[in-house]
Amino acid sequence: MVEKKSRGEIGFMTGNYPFVSIIVPVLNREETIGKCIESLLSLDYPSYEIIVVDNGSTDKTREIISRYPVKLLIENKRGSYVARNKGLSIARGEIVAFTDSDCVVDRSWLKILIRNYTDEKIGGVCGEILAYKPRAIVEKFCDIIGVNRIDLINKIKPERSELKKDPNQFLSADFVTANCSFRREVILGLNGFDTEFASGGDVSFGWRVLDAGYKLIYDPEAITWHKHREDLWSFIKLFFKYGKDQPLLLKKRQEELSFIQIKTYVLPIYEFGWKSPIPLLVSIDFCNLLLLSLLMSIVSPIFLYLSLLILLPILLSTLYGALKTVKETKELKWLLLFPSLHLLRNYVFTLGRIYGGIKYKTISI
Repeated sequence: MVEKKSRGEIGFMTGNYPFVSIIVPVLNREETIGKCIESLLSLDYPSYEIIVVDNGSTDKTREIISRYPVKLLIENKRGSYVARNKGLSIARGEIVAFTDSDCVVDRSWLKILIRNYTDEKIGGVCGEILAYKPRAIVEKFCDIIGVNRIDLINKIKPERSELKKDPNQFLSADFVTANCSFRREVILGLNGFDTEFASGGDVSFGWRVLDAGYKLIYDPEAITWHKHREDLWSFIKLFFKYGKDQPLLLKKRQEELSFIQIKTYVLPIYEFGWKSPIPLLVSIDFCNLLLLSLLMSIVSPIFLYLSLLILLPILLSTLYGALKTVKETKELKWLLLFPSLHLLRNYVFTLGRIYGGIKYKTISI
């Protein structure tokens, strides 16, 4: 294990810059881990360490990591949040920052995150996540729909903001561990990440920070670039995983709220929460209603007519999205690809939520 040589480090503080620990979990990322580490080593920041936690890689990931002046830890118990907690156990920084092994950080990333710790009540700061050189069709689609985009997830303007929990928005105050940081005393005081999660543990931890009375800040100028999934099977597994852990997130939310989201694809998305003795996470999505009404048409032809009514707004919205994408990319293939991938993502995500609802004893669809 080799520590990153900090430039100009005086104890744990250089000028007005606190010493920072950067933690990167990794599993079988031989194609991306080198670029990730090189971007971290090039940061415009005077005093930091890099801790890479290998989560049981079987490819050349560890060999590649060993070429760089970073600390390498081994955590064979699978789970990215387990790996992050392992890195946290030796972190020395006043601030602990996180990114992922398939990310590249902007040279000013760390300095911009740190500038936001302006008072002791700010417990965490996150930045924006953009797509890293998308080439494959699936990568481009993930970029188009804004996967991991903080401003889109939280429905805020892409400007510096304080993130808050909204009782009428399930995924409000969402942090993504590809680009975030916390005070070490805060994350240790909350016992680190919840390792029950496969995904969504960053959201849960952000909620716990807020529930403890701290503030969360989003600064879009702190940028990381994320390498999206390239192939269709990885895309399917990703959105199934996203859906699967949402019922667990619902159970972990302290207010004990249930949520309903209505997506017609013509009107703006409407979502509301309410107190319920039984945890509910329901999406009234026209894509799902279309499939259900087509199945029910076997019982009665009236459902076939209903299917046609539901299909109209879906066609209008997907046509709009497809035409917009064609205009931006100047590629006609998106007239077919955009609606196809949109429907696939929706149904895979829904199946994940149903599976997660059964697993975590929650009504979820």
